[in-house]
Formats: sequence, structure tokens, C-alpha cells
Amino acid sequence: NIINNSAVSGIYLNVESSSIIQNNIAVNNSVGLQVVSLGADSAISGNNFSNNIIYSVNLSSDSCDINVDSSNIGGSGKPIYYYNSTTGLSVVGNASIGQLILCNINDSDITDVVMSNDSGILFISSSNNTVRNSAINGSYYAVRADLDSESIIFENNSFYSNNFGINMDSSGTLANRNI
Repeated sequence: NIINNSAVSGIYLNVESSSIIQNNIAVNNSVGLQVVSLGADSAISGNNFSNNIIYSVNLSSDSCDINVDSSNIGGSGKPIYYYNSTTGLSVVGNASIGQLILCNINDSDITDVVMSNDSGILFISSSNNTVRNSAINGSYYAVRADLDSESIIFENNSFYSNNFGINMDSSGTLANRNI
């Protein structure tokens, strides 16, 4: 399937059963893949979600129990990295990320990540995380935290030429140290 130039989402999913989303091309849309709900153990692999305006992939907190592997392409043609249900995650020094999605991630460090014209970092239902020494430019959101995310510390980052540098949809703590 090829989905190109849709005003909202190239692919929009709101299903309760397990599904396989594989080998699709959803480019030049507002969002490549929008997942409102998707059955546990669903798999998303081998898709091209690059060059979308807001996100390559946008997930809700109801869809965190899925498998999104790095064979999916996002942002400006780089892999999408998805992490779920982890404490103490460390993502260090990666300049080849099309989008970084962190779902149910707690007490973790995102350090020295460089993204240019990509889909930024998305925190979903995550708490007590730190983003440091990272540079994100040319994204719609450099960093976005959904309603269920709390306490993100930002240290020595550079977020420029984005529509939104930091967007938090929750009442959690936003601590800035030398942005």
C-alpha cells in the first residue's frame, strides 16, 4: 500500500485485535501512522513512514503493548526506535534516529541524541526521565510528552527550528538545566 499526501493520517488504526502492519509506504502526510488502539502483540515492521509533517508514528497509551521494530523508517529516512515497559533505559550517542518513541519508560537517560528534520522524541506514559546533551532541529515537536508522562529533566540541549521545542500535555515536572 502507498499512502501519500493525506491531510491527516496516512494510516489510522483503532482496532482491538492483534494486527500486522507491514511493508506499507505512508509518506508526505501529517502523520504516517496514527495508532489510537491496537491489540496486544501486534507488530509494525518494514514500513516507510518518512517525510511526514508531525510524526512518523504517533501512539496512544492504549497501544503500548505492541512491537515496533527498527526496520520501520521515519523522519528523514532513518530507523524508528521504539522502547516499551523498561526502567533504566540508556540511549546514548545516536545520530541515526528517525523517531524515538518511549512508552512506559521510567528512570531513563537519553544522551547525545542528534536529530535533524526527523520526528523527534515522544514520551508516552513515562516518568522520571532525563534528556541531556541532545540536539534536535527541524522537527514539528523536538520532544513531546503525553498526558500520562511526568517529570522530565532537560540538561544542556539544543532544540532549534522546530514548531515546538518541548510540549508537555501533563501536569508533571519539567526541569530545565542550561537549555
